[in-house]
Amino acid sequence: MSLEQLSDKVRMLLRDHAIDNFVNEARWIVAEILHISNGTLLSEPSRVVSAAQVRDVLAATQRRIAGEPLSYILGSADFCGFEFDVDSRVLIPRPETEQIVEIVAAALNGGGSPRCLEVGVGSGCIAISLLLKVSNLTVVATDISPEALQLCRHNAEKHGVLERLELVETCVFDTIKNETFDWIVSNPPYISEDDKRVADDVRRFEPAVALFAQSNGLAVIEEIAEGAKRLLERHGRLIVEHGDGQSLAVQEIFATHGFNTCAHQDVFDRMRFVEAWV
Repeated sequence: MSLEQLSDKVRMLLRDHAIDNFVNEARWIVAEILHISNGTLLSEPSRVVSAAQVRDVLAATQRRIAGEPLSYILGSADFCGFEFDVDSRVLIPRPETEQIVEIVAAALNGGGSPRCLEVGVGSGCIAISLLLKVSNLTVVATDISPEALQLCRHNAEKHGVLERLELVETCVFDTIKNETFDWIVSNPPYISEDDKRVADDVRRFEPAVALFAQSNGLAVIEEIAEGAKRLLERHGRLIVEHGDGQSLAVQEIFATHGFNTCAHQDVFDRMRFVEAWV
């Protein structure tokens, strides 16, 4: 089978199973599984593809048809212009979360030796992007999942920032003692377990521990608000991502614990972040 024939077959399979972006997704699957560039796909259509390679590409295609997110199949996702390895151990980075990095990096690029704490580091996309953007920054990052921390360590090594990143397995920041930070950042689980708006592929494939929280999705944010004050420097600040429609409730949680707050929009003009300070 030629490269062109294989690409056509994948494209038609995805189309016939109602994959919206089937043209681009077919190209990405073939290129990634065969470890070739997009340019090669276009310039060498008659290249012969081995039977084993065809099987691998079609197996990946069947995973996509079954609803598995493309990023897990390809093994990577873009975030803030950097590539992060991802799999089912962690959430797939979303473009709206990049706003956390932009806000914090702008505040920290003023010199000194700032320290940041991230709650729920996952793949490391927030912490590592901050480390890449702020050269004098160090980060302590926590996660309840040892599997997520393992993947985060891999991504930190990949981007050459592991020496400035400390990883801690803990719930929120229970075991973080006698340390203070200039910023605390988090994209915590904030979805109610009975929220019907959650896409089927998200519910089926992404880790529930990183998605869902009790108390209408606000339980982990409440834990962060309860414990954050002791960990912030005098002029320290905190920012959390939350769900669409939760802004007022999240601000109220932080206000109850003695914080001032302001809200930030995401790239889709939805209130999705609360910044807090004492």
